[in-house]
Amino acid sequence: MTYKRSEISVPDGPLFSERLSFIKLSRADTNAMWDMVSSADVMRYIPLEVETDFEKWRGQFYQELDAGERFKFFYGFKWRDPNANEKDILGLVICRPTEDEKYIELGYWVRRSFWGLGLATEANLKMIELAENTLYAPKKDHIAFVSIGNHASRHVLEKSGLVVAGEQNLNDDPCWVMRHASD
Repeated sequence: MTYKRSEISVPDGPLFSERLSFIKLSRADTNAMWDMVSSADVMRYIPLEVETDFEKWRGQFYQELDAGERFKFFYGFKWRDPNANEKDILGLVICRPTEDEKYIELGYWVRRSFWGLGLATEANLKMIELAENTLYAPKKDHIAFVSIGNHASRHVLEKSGLVVAGEQNLNDDPCWVMRHASD
């Protein structure tokens, strides 16, 4: 089976897990996104530069949102409880076809102030459910790439049911390739 980005879409949302609500990204998420892309801690294992120029980054972010393609398979997630103190997104997750169209890639970012709360695991489990039930991608077709040395993300994905299946260079970044343990 192949998964063509041009032929697949995910629901606009909202989607829900036990504690989280998943929404498509919008301009309202600018400050929370900036909190992530300008954080050396969050960006440490992401093969992108830490952003330092808010105005330049915001212009590019708005262009990408308006174009619709870059964030087509991304969801921001926030607390499901409408009375929660934090109203902005806590992080984001992806559930998208890989460039070679063979797999559905899972991934996440979480704002530094929300690390250690189990949010990445909960969000990944929701994306696994979405991949299976909406994209009709069996678990054998789910994949994640984790920079070698990023033990925290590896642990999150292991708690989501994935194991290291090999290693691969991705954008000149040596990565663990993670797949479901049952495969």
